[in-house]
Amino acid sequence: MKQIARCERKMQSEYKNNISTQDLEKRDQFDFFSQTVTNFYSLSPVKPIEDGYEVNVKAMDFRGFSLVHWNMDPVDFHHTKNHLALNGLDHWILTLVLKGRIDSVSGGDFVQEKQGDLTVKSFGKTFSGVMRKNELISFYLSRNEFQDIAAGLDALTNKKICSTLTPLVTYFMKSTAKIDENLTSSQIEAVRKSFSILIRAAIQETPDLVSEADPAINVLKFNIVKDFIKNNIGNRGLNTEFISTTLKISKRSLQYLFKERGGVSAYIKSSRLEYCYRALMDSSDKRLVSTIANDAGFTSPALFSRQFKEIYGFTPTEMRNEKITSSSGITFSGDSFLDLLLRSK
Repeated sequence: MKQIARCERKMQSEYKNNISTQDLEKRDQFDFFSQTVTNFYSLSPVKPIEDGYEVNVKAMDFRGFSLVHWNMDPVDFHHTKNHLALNGLDHWILTLVLKGRIDSVSGGDFVQEKQGDLTVKSFGKTFSGVMRKNELISFYLSRNEFQDIAAGLDALTNKKICSTLTPLVTYFMKSTAKIDENLTSSQIEAVRKSFSILIRAAIQETPDLVSEADPAINVLKFNIVKDFIKNNIGNRGLNTEFISTTLKISKRSLQYLFKERGGVSAYIKSSRLEYCYRALMDSSDKRLVSTIANDAGFTSPALFSRQFKEIYGFTPTEMRNEKITSSSGITFSGDSFLDLLLRSK
């Protein structure tokens, strides 16, 4: 118990937005986590307590909704009438399953949530179920903040969200959960505002709300394409046609999304050159220059060398031979998820 108390004090000071059982004795792990969430859930272990209970939780507050990223062992959970009376919370819980499965019941409605599913629960109602070994992202939505879509969220309680915007909402949730740095007030407001507009459009899907969400939608679409390019950088067939067909985004939309960056082809080229630059700057990367170029999707060594020098002022071979490891004077585009949200109107 002393170890649990020490862990609680540590969490309240240094790690107030994070919970982990990894520093506890196995026999204390489940009790610690159960006590931590006791105001919201009653938990029952599905394996002997002596075997330990691994959980890592990251929480962030965005003023109107909160994000919780869960990695946890299997558990039975119950949100009971006692919890309703105890805390009076009536927040909605928007949950995205990244790994594992959840079987739950609320008001007689059974739902099985598996990888990729996005569902709604409500702290204003009782529910119970079992989680397998799960990784989840939950957004807790304040009823006061989202009162205008209360009817839609209540109607979806313990159901899956099957909106045309659901893929963008799930991408937004995953992108937000990956944020590691301490956020400025402007960044917090950008995330809050963009999500608020997006979830309203996803729940009601009226033309006016979807139009209002266009800036956030374009940020998300751009990031999806950007990630696709990064993950397929070595594919020599990577072009507008391939991206359009694979991601089911029209060529016209792609050209609009990348207009400020010179178009899709120009962005692919700059991404390939940046990949090579970063690889050559990494002293631990022992690949040949030709191998790096090939892995980035370049088909002509001579063309690669010429394009590289046009951008960076020296050839790839010069960079490798002269052991240039400093990126001084070299800047890369500020196209992070947060940067784009801040710039969106």
